[in-house]
Parts: sequence; C-alpha cells; structure tokens
Amino acid sequence: MRTPLVASAIALALFSAVPARAGTISADYLPLFGTAIYYSTNLPGHIGPKTTNSGIFLAFRDDLPAGPGVDDKVPFFFRASCVEIGEPLQLPNNNAHATVTHLLNATTNAGGISGPVTFDAQRNERAEKLWGAFLAGVGNQLQAAAFQLALWEISFDDDMTLAGPGTPFYVGAAQFQPGITDLAESWLSQIFSDDATDLLPETRLLLLSAPGVQDVVTPVPEPATAGLVLLAGALSAARRVRPRP
Repeated sequence: MRTPLVASAIALALFSAVPARAGTISADYLPLFGTAIYYSTNLPGHIGPKTTNSGIFLAFRDDLPAGPGVDDKVPFFFRASCVEIGEPLQLPNNNAHATVTHLLNATTNAGGISGPVTFDAQRNERAEKLWGAFLAGVGNQLQAAAFQLALWEISFDDDMTLAGPGTPFYVGAAQFQPGITDLAESWLSQIFSDDATDLLPETRLLLLSAPGVQDVVTPVPEPATAGLVLLAGALSAARRVRPRP
C-alpha cells in the first residue's frame, strides 16, 4: 500500500508533466545560421517580391528561475525560427514574448505583413514534421535559410510548394536560390507526401508571441519524458524520508 507521501509525490509528478498552456518569456536572440531569403507573397500586408534575412536563431533566457506567470517549459538555451514576416526581432538584444502556448490551435499576432495565422491540426503537424525530420541536418547558412523558407510556406500557404504566382507564399523564377529554394522544396514535398502515412518524426512546438515582436516557434521536451524524470525524483525523495519500521 502506498504511503500518503509516495502517493502525493506521484500525483505531483504526473500533474507537473502536463505542459503549461501560457506564460511569459524574456530572452536574448543571436543568429545561429541564416542569410538573405528571396520570396514573394500575396499576403494582407504585402503583394510581390521580398527579401528577408532570417534562418535559425539561438536564444538564452534572462527571466529564470521562473516566477508566477513566467513560462517554465522553454529551457535556458533554445533554438527558434520565425512564423511572421515584417515584425522585428531585436539582435542581439532582449525580446519579450507576452505569451507562450502550444503551437496546436495557436494564432500568431496580427502585426507585420503576414497577418494572424492559426496553426490548425494540419498546419501544426506539418511544422512539427519539419522540425522533427529535418532540423538535425541543418548545419550551415543555406540550410538554415531553406528551413526558414519551408516554415514560412507551411505557415502562410496550404499547397506545400514554393511554385507560384497565384498563391499566398511562393518563390518567383528569378528568385531561385540554389541550395535554399530547392532544398526547402524537397523538404516540403516529403512532408506533403507524409500527410497520408505519418512516418516522419515530429517535434512538439511552442509559439512565443507578442504584439510588436516577431512570433517564433521553438521545440519543447516531451511532457511524458519530463514527467518520468519528475516522478523518479519524487519517488526517490519519498524513499529517503520514509520512516523505518
């Protein structure tokens, strides 16, 4: 029979395994990899060609340990990529995001040129497959730019191809960048083909958002894994304090 202390420890660990649905985060961002990306849009705030310097960012938090109302899931160091166009991300300065939520069914802010985007089940799954299947292979500027380009296509369009021009997000013929456009298109094609089979690995994502700041996504540890670690620690502590018969 479990002692009350052990039962309480198990309940606490299992409750802690459920990710927080919202919280604030403050972090400093640095460009990890990235370069100029050429693309075109038919979005609410812009129609036509555009160039943006972006890629994958490395961030470190300056708001830990987490207090009341502060996110406690994103680690001290984390990687992130953009899901808006036209909103600033201060580099290498501090950026504060008012809300941290699971990407599934989350909506970006209305700023920039891209307007609010809701990550419904399909859009969320495609983004999580991009992170889960292809992030590990990103090791240079061109690959990081391709990763960002693919994420924008997933965020703003539904056809999973960079071909245009009659779509919300595309790459014009004169904008083709070897090693960026073709790599992004390859990843998008694989993810689109996997819609029916679900064989690609997925990485659960959080949306970090705020008005006037670039909304970004970042991976989070699986809650089941975090819960097992907490449970093991709680049980170990319970055993240490259990009185001897």
